[in-house]
Order: sequence, then C-alpha cells, then structure tokens
Amino acid sequence: MDWKSYYRAELLSPEGRRYIANLFARYPRGEPQLERILERGGIVSFPHTSIYYAGDSLARLVTTLYKLRPGKVVALGVLHGGALPEPYQALYRGLSTNEIHVPRAEELFAIFRGAFVKTAPLETPFGHLLACPTEGLLGDVVREAEELLSGEFSLDAFFSLLALHAAERRVEPIPVLPLFVSLTRDPRGSFEVASEIAQWLSGVVDARTALVATGDLVHYGNGYSSPKEMEGKPRDPANLESFFLRRVRHSLDLALRERDYAGFFAICAELKSDQRQIVPVIGEYLGAGASYEILRFELSDYSRILAVPPPCVVASALVGFSAG
Repeated sequence: MDWKSYYRAELLSPEGRRYIANLFARYPRGEPQLERILERGGIVSFPHTSIYYAGDSLARLVTTLYKLRPGKVVALGVLHGGALPEPYQALYRGLSTNEIHVPRAEELFAIFRGAFVKTAPLETPFGHLLACPTEGLLGDVVREAEELLSGEFSLDAFFSLLALHAAERRVEPIPVLPLFVSLTRDPRGSFEVASEIAQWLSGVVDARTALVATGDLVHYGNGYSSPKEMEGKPRDPANLESFFLRRVRHSLDLALRERDYAGFFAICAELKSDQRQIVPVIGEYLGAGASYEILRFELSDYSRILAVPPPCVVASALVGFSAG
C-alpha cells in the first residue's frame, strides 16, 4: 500500500478539504488542554491515520500551535520500514524488531540507528514549510538522509494542515524541524541511543519551541495479525477498544513510570505500535517523573481501506506527555 499517495489524495479531495475546513472551524482558539501541555514544555503526540480519523486531533493541535505561535516546531516522526526505498527496505527487514539477535545485526543497526532529519523546504499540497537549519547540529546519532525519507508519510498530514491553516489565516507558516526516529534499541538490548537523541533534542529545544510527535499505537486484525494473534481477543468494537486501551496504558506506565523500556518494547511488539522507538526518546527527554494523558483514543476501521474483512483496526490516539 502506498500510504503517502493514499493520504495525499484524501487531503486533496473535495470531501477531504470540506472535512478539514469544518474541523478548523470547531477550534478557532485552539485546545486549552494542548496549550497547557505545550506551554509547560510537554509533548503532544497525534495519529497519522486517515484524515477522517486523525483529522480532529490534528485540527486541535494545529490551531493551538497557531494560537501559541512558537518560534519553531520540532516534530518526532515515525520511520516506517515499509516506506523505505530499496535497498534500505530489504536491509531494514533484516533487523526484526521482535528478535534482534540476527546475523549482521550490529552492521544493520549502524545503518538505521538514531534519527534522520529533513533540511530542504518541505512541500505540501497547500504550500511549503520552512525547515529549520541544522548546520552544526548533525552528527552520529542525528543525520541527514533525504534518500531514506522519500516515501515516509508519518508527518505529511500534520505538515499539510500547518501549511493550509497558515494560508487560510494569511500568516507565515511556523518553521519546522522534522526528526524521524529510527532504531533506538541496539542489538544488545540497550536504549542508549534513545538517551543520545534526547540529549540532542535538549540542545535544539528552547523556550520558544513546541515539541510534538506522531504514532499509531495499535495495528490489529486482518491484514495486520495472524489468526493465532487474534485468538481470545474480543470481537465487538467496544470491548476490543477497551482491551487495547488497557494494553496501551500498561505499556506507557512501563516506559514512563517504571522506565522499563524493554517491557514497554515487548508490549509494543504485541500491539504493533509504530511508536515503540519514539517513546523511549520521550521518556529520556522528559526524565524521571514523566507522565502522560490519553486525551483521545479510538480504533479506526481500516477494513474498507485494506479491502479485508473486519476486524482490521488502527488506533487513532491523541496523547499528552509532561515532565515531572
């Protein structure tokens, strides 16, 4: 599935444009909860699912950002292995996220460790955004690699709505620094790379920076899970949502309250959460005593999109992370 093209087509369709316009109208002054989190140096995490599921969360965040008008937005994106161009996609598949003790593990990990930035102007369907300069900031743990990011889509809708809202308000768009988080757990099981990325963030985030992230915390059902993985789980949508919300809470408790990133990672393998690499960075950045609020959580129905029988769901979650 070419998600980059699919989601772009959603945004450009007349129905998508009307839907976005209605969402912006709901939040003319932003969202007080998100404003509070961002003003206190916290992080707001949004989904990158279909605009019809993620749109409300994105509209709340984008309108809040334009109310606060920070000097820049640092956005932690997901680096999807399936969106990598070849030969990187094949190399990435050589590193299983569930069992990383594989041949050439250290060699493959070295290719993808850390995070990657985009520094060129960011084109969206609604105009371009200025990427913040990174001269003198790049190194071993944060690198520039435009070729790896050519098919990545996790921040596309967010950037598109940032550009669209600026155009509608006739203001300059907020500059952004996209940071796509790749592998943070090394083949020995250490999360030292997460700590290194967090230290790098501390050097680029100041009082006029808003820090956001993206992640879809559950992928489950036909098209995502084996029959064995689906055994014993609820079938009806309400109980399935409650089941996964409990598991997500447990995973975040492990990561932030107990600082057990290995335990968090294990649950994320079960949930097929694409935020498994990002949350250890968030935990290290915010430090001991960090907390979270799940502000919105729903299982979005992807059965029609993937043309498979239900259940086929992806979690659309809006989460606030705060320092202790």
